[in-house]
Amino acid sequence: MASSSSSSSSSSSSSSSSSSSSWITDPIVREREKYEVFLSFRGEDTRNKFTSHLHHALRLNKIETFIDDDGLSKGEEISPALFRAIQESKFLVIIFSENFASSTWCLDEVVNIINQSKKSSSCSQQIVIPVFYDVDPSMVRKQTGSFAVAFDKHERNFKDDNSQKVELWRNALREAANLSGWDSNTTRPEATLVAKIVDDISKKLNHVTPKSWQGGLVGIEERINKVKTLLASGSSQDFREVVIWGMGGIGKTTIAKALYSQISGQFEASCFLPNIRELTQDRGGLIRLQQEFCLKVMGDRSLHTLTLTPLMEFPVDRMLQRKSVLAICDDVSDPSQLDALFEGSSDHFGPGSRVVVTTRDKNVVSNFQVDDVHVYKVDPLNDDESSQLFCRHAFKMELPLEKWQWELSNAVIRYAGGNPLVVKVIASSLRGKNQEYCGDKVKKLGQVPNADVLKLLRISFDGLEDDEEKDIFLDLACFGNLPYFALIGILKTCYISVDSAISDLLGKSLMESETRMHDMIREMGRDVVYQECKAEPGRRSRLWKAEDVIHVLTNDTGTETIRGIFLRMTDVRDRDQLQLSPTAFVKTHGLKFLYIDYNCSLKRIDLPDGLHSLPNELRFLHWERYPLKFLPSKFDPRNLVQLNLTDSHVEQLWEGDKDIPNLKVLVLDGCVKLITIPDLSSAKNLEVLSAKRCHRLLQVPPSIGHLYHLIRLDLAYCERLKTLPSLKRLTSLESLDLTGCLDINKFPEISSIKLQTLNIGGTAIGEVPSSISGLSSLREFRLIGCRKLERISNSICKLKSLKLVDLKDCSRFESFPEISEIECIRIYGFKWNSHKRAILLHNGTST
Repeated sequence: MASSSSSSSSSSSSSSSSSSSSWITDPIVREREKYEVFLSFRGEDTRNKFTSHLHHALRLNKIETFIDDDGLSKGEEISPALFRAIQESKFLVIIFSENFASSTWCLDEVVNIINQSKKSSSCSQQIVIPVFYDVDPSMVRKQTGSFAVAFDKHERNFKDDNSQKVELWRNALREAANLSGWDSNTTRPEATLVAKIVDDISKKLNHVTPKSWQGGLVGIEERINKVKTLLASGSSQDFREVVIWGMGGIGKTTIAKALYSQISGQFEASCFLPNIRELTQDRGGLIRLQQEFCLKVMGDRSLHTLTLTPLMEFPVDRMLQRKSVLAICDDVSDPSQLDALFEGSSDHFGPGSRVVVTTRDKNVVSNFQVDDVHVYKVDPLNDDESSQLFCRHAFKMELPLEKWQWELSNAVIRYAGGNPLVVKVIASSLRGKNQEYCGDKVKKLGQVPNADVLKLLRISFDGLEDDEEKDIFLDLACFGNLPYFALIGILKTCYISVDSAISDLLGKSLMESETRMHDMIREMGRDVVYQECKAEPGRRSRLWKAEDVIHVLTNDTGTETIRGIFLRMTDVRDRDQLQLSPTAFVKTHGLKFLYIDYNCSLKRIDLPDGLHSLPNELRFLHWERYPLKFLPSKFDPRNLVQLNLTDSHVEQLWEGDKDIPNLKVLVLDGCVKLITIPDLSSAKNLEVLSAKRCHRLLQVPPSIGHLYHLIRLDLAYCERLKTLPSLKRLTSLESLDLTGCLDINKFPEISSIKLQTLNIGGTAIGEVPSSISGLSSLREFRLIGCRKLERISNSICKLKSLKLVDLKDCSRFESFPEISEIECIRIYGFKWNSHKRAILLHNGTST
């Protein structure tokens, strides 16, 4: 586009270090967005008219649409983000208008769109749709009228150095104008034109999406059609609910996803709510489920702050009564989950609405007040379908070619009993193996009853040749309730090849994605650990059930076999406190990680007689609300990679100095009794040091100034902290947060050229010195509430990467240096024209 909105926040105003993300347990990760429609238009012609109307209509129809309102088109060339949006969009809509050709940006966009559409494959073909808004198609095709005037100017401007570029533009316009599209002069009024374009895209989406989504699936259409028949029975204006019911791995979620992709465009509002059972396991899960429903079905992010229960006390009830709604609720395990969404009633939806539920227990809808709930029990794969699925994954072909392959296929078909997940897992374990190997594996299949799914799925686990891969798989299976990035952080403290191991697990169908493992696979992994010792949990390698952890720690039955312990205090039943003996961990010599999470629980762990020791093999120690003043004196932390004692009672970590050469992350947030941080001279590899809200902390050790690998330093709200050591040697530092350090009155001595975010809000700093010019990578500079701040050095104008300065509530600050070298910067809270307001400066001019 030729122009972009300046009202939105900079898309690059916050960043995080890729080098440290593996070790930080709570990063915010933004998923890569993909779009169904990309809108290309001349901003000053149609942004606030036709384009805005079309964009609004597409959103109402739940069609993911990219429109450049985020300033991506600033500059002379198409940004990587904008080019990626073109690549990832299914439909590329070009809105030609009177002044379209006068913008070189718009012309470059058309060239990219045409080129990208030619590269797209048949299974993911991109469709270009031209819209001629108040211009004749021949004007675009032949470049007459205003297009001729624009190109005459381009010919003069590019005559000497880039004349070929003009010809590329002309060819691209001719190709685009020759495509089938829409003409505003023949389709009137404008509302009709918008409606027809949206309807056309919706129909094409419903036509093409299932085929691309269903690549590699077997027998899916037959099963989808059975669900469609149930949804269509009775009057089209009736409310109808269909339950997709069956055992784990039978394909319930797969059918539901494919169904949603085919029919969601036929409803005024729609949403797919995945993994409901998992989402609602934690405290507050039902509220998050309600929030997710509101966000998806209404398309309004403001509803994501909803905290009401029941949901229908919120005005969303009245909104939905006027709409036909499709809601697909995946993996429902309890009636309360549907009650939280719909209060057991269909009265909240408009005529023609449909609810689809996938579940292992068809009784979960027993509370739903619908006269006739339709249940579809998922059909197992027949022999032909099973054979086709097996051959695709085992031999990369549709049918067996040799006799031994036929025999192998038939044996697996009998064993799997029509369960597609079981077929896929076995096939993947045999992929690339020779006849003898496969024959031996098949002979073992007959020794296990067909109903014993856990043992069946263990075949793939036993096929893992690397012991480290097996351990990583068991950790993922047993500790899957941990936050994903915490779990990955744990794995990377204990193993060398985590990423490649996960890639192998994906290839062997032991994981569905990098972040998700199928329920049946997870239960199989946990059963492997259970089989290590059925009678005594203390002799197993991993403990994740609260009752097993409590048994081991209160009875001192731990052994060196235990590698990991995870205890979520919200899972502790029938007791308000857990009292441990001093010797609770004495025998657990092999323990590599210990994770104790309170998750808002009021229950506590008491150590009335202290703690003799912790295992010296610990790599990862996360113990929220640790109850003692010190870590055990006998504990040697030299193997620790991550230490997190958030909200603990520690006054100092340990007495004297300790060797901590492997420590990468140290988190002491909310340790309100903490007086001092120990000497960190030996922590040469420390990347993250966070001690937020340590209200009694008076000083930090000078050794912090020598942590060359430190990436993030967070001392926010340490109100008694008065001084900082020199930070000039922290050459890797990317983020420094001193928010709320009320007694800090001197700008920190820092010169890291990698520093991207600096927050000194609420400090007593009165001046930002000229040394700030050395922070060449600085993007965000926050000074909110610096009420003693009077001056910022003119050197700040040299920071060409700076995108945001926040000066809200800086009552003594009166004038900001003149900006001329920084292309685009936002300054918030700056006094301008005698009243506070946020302004955008572009090349020194306020807009």
